[in-house]
Amino acid sequence: MSTQENKTRPTGQAVTRFIAAVEPEPKRKDAEALDRLFRQVTGFAPVM
Repeated sequence: MSTQENKTRPTGQAVTRFIAAVEPEPKRKDAEALDRLFRQVTGFAPVM
């Protein structure tokens, strides 16, 4: 059994705000589509 802790930690940053800042626009549209898909498939809200 590993005794190491995860190095990544959830932040208070909003995922939608992060995605809204993605440039260029085609990349942002892809990120928005993936966000919708992941939410639908997993049933979970994303966390930054």
